[in-house]
Amino acid sequence: MKVSIVIATRNRSQVLKENIIKLLSLGNVHEIIIVDDASDDDTKQIVKELISKTKYSGLEMRYYRNTKRMREAASWNIGSRIASGELVVFLNDDTFVTDLNSIEAIKIRFRQYSNVGIVGFRVVNIDLGPEISLDPPFFINYVGDMLSSISGFVFMDQRKRPRFAKFVTSIMALRKKILERISFDENYRGTSYREESDFQLSVRKVGWRILYEPKAVVVHKDPKIGGCRGYALTERMYWKARNHTYYLRKHFSGFRLAWYILLGMLLLILYRPTHLSRVFTGVYDGLKG
Repeated sequence: MKVSIVIATRNRSQVLKENIIKLLSLGNVHEIIIVDDASDDDTKQIVKELISKTKYSGLEMRYYRNTKRMREAASWNIGSRIASGELVVFLNDDTFVTDLNSIEAIKIRFRQYSNVGIVGFRVVNIDLGPEISLDPPFFINYVGDMLSSISGFVFMDQRKRPRFAKFVTSIMALRKKILERISFDENYRGTSYREESDFQLSVRKVGWRILYEPKAVVVHKDPKIGGCRGYALTERMYWKARNHTYYLRKHFSGFRLAWYILLGMLLLILYRPTHLSRVFTGVYDGLKG
């Protein structure tokens, strides 16, 4: 199974360089695709230098630069169209595959289960800055899927055992043929929050299963600068509320929709009560579409 890695990046040239060098050392990746979301640092120069060094290695490296900032969902769609591997792995510029066994683990699962369309990685977080993380991981073991069903919010279970799951993180591997039918919804604007949840739910709706594989590990280094989702906290809270509400409107209706919107709004307010007005504005705009 040929594997294409797609990385969306913005203004994190040194982190990206470290990430690519690590991927090149694995030896079981067919193709690396970098989609640069209009960086204004030296990302282009660094990637071009790395491409020149791999010219005769047998590994394909491709670079695409958005002429304007398009956010993560659009960048992933561009990378999906370029990818030629049977399997496509989506990484962030600050998420590192630790060893070749992680790639082999996902290949095994796709061979084992013909009805599995997505395999999710286990994410290990390393905080590189003094700030409190703006995007806490909603990992609640044993009851994650149940809480997702009750609340409409996305919680995940990261126990060290493989399991079929409702959702995994955005660090995931997919069968390429799925991407020929389903794309990431680019209406998840701003921080693109919820675009992976939307995509995964859409994949499940057409009959594919999602598998969480803890042997496939990525390290998230969280450099606190740059990134496709970079925004000040007040705007991040707005986009969380707006995109989450849009996601709920797209997939649910009736009493269930009303219940999910109410609980989602409450969770976001409890998380950052000082940004209550931005949460209310985001919910309102999400309801408008």
